[in-house]
Amino acid sequence: MVSGNLLLLRKLMRDYRLLLAPALVISLVMAAGIACLIMSLSALRSLSLSKEETYQRLGFADLTVPVVRMPRTALAQLLRLPDVWQAECRITAEGQVLLKDVRNNITARFHSLPEHDMKVNQVRILQGRMPQPATLKEALVSDAFAKAWGIRSGDVLEVLLNGRRFKLVISGIARSPDYVYQAGSAAALPEDRLFSVWWVSRRLLEQTQNLRSACNEIL
Repeated sequence: MVSGNLLLLRKLMRDYRLLLAPALVISLVMAAGIACLIMSLSALRSLSLSKEETYQRLGFADLTVPVVRMPRTALAQLLRLPDVWQAECRITAEGQVLLKDVRNNITARFHSLPEHDMKVNQVRILQGRMPQPATLKEALVSDAFAKAWGIRSGDVLEVLLNGRRFKLVISGIARSPDYVYQAGSAAALPEDRLFSVWWVSRRLLEQTQNLRSACNEIL
């Protein structure tokens, strides 16, 4: 019985030596996989926390609701709804940028700037300044479009808005949390040279869109 046990032990030791190298390789692969998983989860958590902090700091809207026409006085009723912390009423319009010697259509999406401090979808100025409240001829333009065409604050661009031409002075280059990914409604991928976002005076869009004391989008 003893000799049989010794033979079995020797066989196990021999098999163990034969399997030692493959077992070591498998252990190293498993360790590398676990390390990659831990690093990926840590990176994902860090990105998620950074995203939430940025969106919270800039007041990224949970909902963007298009409407045909809503009086601005109705905004007070929305603020009385449960779980509504902030709400803003803005005007959004589509137009075109008219650049000299450029044949392609360049889409321009215009948003009205509030007359008070922005609390929802706050615009971050990267270069220049906010437009003067008293003028209709100054505007902010999205950073991706400005970078694609080499546009800087102080430049004057011509735009087409509701069939009317306007010359707007670029007072600043900006970005907002709802346009981190800057692409048009029908575009699968961003095309920075053919899509632009503009933030202009509310009175300018009220005149061109026939929305005096009203809005067509709720944040």
